[in-house]
Amino acid sequence: MWLDIQVVIKRKILPMALPIGIMATVLLTPTAVIAEIYQWVDGNGVRHYSNTPPPEEVQIQNRFPEEEFDPDEEKNIREAEDRELAKLQERLAQARAQMEKARQEAERQQAQRREAENLRRIRELEKEVEELKRRRRRPVWIGPYLPKAVPYPAAGDL
Repeated sequence: MWLDIQVVIKRKILPMALPIGIMATVLLTPTAVIAEIYQWVDGNGVRHYSNTPPPEEVQIQNRFPEEEFDPDEEKNIREAEDRELAKLQERLAQARAQMEKARQEAERQQAQRREAENLRRIRELEKEVEELKRRRRRPVWIGPYLPKAVPYPAAGDL
């Protein structure tokens, strides 16, 4: 049961979380209001910002003019941003491919090292087996003659 819920979350909900989050951010973010902004300091030394002109007796320190909205310029900006995003996504895909290739190469090298180590151990064990076989032979006296090497009987032969 718990595993089924995890599978549903992993396969159905998580892939949709990012697009839904981006969409919610875009829809819920207030858009910038384009208006003339005034900055002035009143008689008490308090700095004010407003989109309505200040009283006549106050001198305006800064006036930020309203910018005209140009749909063609906005479209060009969006297209440039989309091109830049596509380039970045391509670079990201290349970096991920390089990382995967490096990971596979590292795994291959590690497997080769393990194989070489296992072969070395096998050779050492084979040498030990041969040494034990050589030492297991015991001399047997046959009358007045020199001793003859005879292997120990196997456990099943007794």
